[in-house]
Amino acid sequence: MLATAVGLQVAVLHNFAGHSRWTWPDRPAVGIRGIASRFGRYQVAKAVSLVANAGLTTWLAWRLRVPVELANAAAVAGLSLVNFLVTDRLVFQETGRAWQLWPYVRLIKFQYHITFLNVLFGALLFAPAFDLGLAGRLAALYVSFNVLLYGGLYTLNDLADCAADARHPRKKLRPIASGSVTRSHAAWYAGLLLAAGLATGAALGPHVLLCYVTVTAVNLGYSFGGRDVRGVDLLLNSLPHVVRFLMGVLVVGRQPPLGHLIALLFMAIALSSLRRDVEKDVDRGRSRPTLLRYTDSQLKTIVAVCLGASAGMALRGAAEAPGFYAVLGATTSVLIGGAYLSETVRGVLRRIWTH
Repeated sequence: MLATAVGLQVAVLHNFAGHSRWTWPDRPAVGIRGIASRFGRYQVAKAVSLVANAGLTTWLAWRLRVPVELANAAAVAGLSLVNFLVTDRLVFQETGRAWQLWPYVRLIKFQYHITFLNVLFGALLFAPAFDLGLAGRLAALYVSFNVLLYGGLYTLNDLADCAADARHPRKKLRPIASGSVTRSHAAWYAGLLLAAGLATGAALGPHVLLCYVTVTAVNLGYSFGGRDVRGVDLLLNSLPHVVRFLMGVLVVGRQPPLGHLIALLFMAIALSSLRRDVEKDVDRGRSRPTLLRYTDSQLKTIVAVCLGASAGMALRGAAEAPGFYAVLGATTSVLIGGAYLSETVRGVLRRIWTH
């Protein structure tokens, strides 16, 4: 017991000295009192982190039956972001600078997390029963996928879009474009989120991890070149919606029919086209030249063709899967029909997609 306590303190001292020398050398503590105060805050932060790590490891191993070694690795990765932010903003905070967590929270873009409904749709449609175990897996999946993995992907996308966002009438207020978060800090933040997301995804199972790797590759392809190729940008925007549904089905140990995935892809392409149409209400291509590559009539034509194809899939498979196609039809009516027939619905979508 004594050896463990001594070992922990030596590790804490080592890490504190390393952070002071290499991680935050531009934020020196002033005097003995300043160093002692900073070290005290660091001790408290590490103690809380240790308790949180033990609790998360226990929960993953007990509730989700993840092997203990993998559960501990996932807990360390999952808490790495929290540890970094606490150390950056509370322990090594810049002198005279207020703690500003909100810009980092905004980078995770919680307004886009409604897309997790695709995961819930797949899981609940194919699950034999809904119980506390499934609820726990879905909650863990939400934090791992939407908060961690996609938080990193959204941050990388904002880094790639920084110059264009700065010219946009609304997107110029985003954290990176406005300067609230520096590019170097955003890069570290994105890396931590992505690493934590992939590690926790591995803990949730190989099928989940494969879905994570797929959406990561698709999003990186979009952010670093695909966005500038007409047609390819729509496809890369749409594929993650299909993967979300697939992941929800895989979480409950089932496999969806191929027709479901194709119908979802058609609807997702229609939504991606609608999004560009809505974005043009605010920005006629001044910040995003890609918007100029689609005329209003072309976007509406793509929407109509995709809806027609999705309707054809519904006529073919509705008898065998009425619930799936009923939800798909209702979603299409509300989002796409509403965007063209109701200024209220279009205004809500405009706010979500251009902020």
